[in-house]
Amino acid sequence: MIVAAGEFNNHHNFSPYKKITVSTEDEYSANCILVNDYVIIPKGYEESKRKMNE
Repeated sequence: MIVAAGEFNNHHNFSPYKKITVSTEDEYSANCILVNDYVIIPKGYEESKRKMNE
């Protein structure tokens, strides 16, 4: 699974993966990392956080 934003939403290299797509306003929140069982995302991106929790 990946978090995609901008030009990466429909990029062919990511087609095999399940994607969480974030809005243009929340593009920076795609800069996240999985550490053990936790996803670390920048503070203040509640919509992206909700999508990742779903």
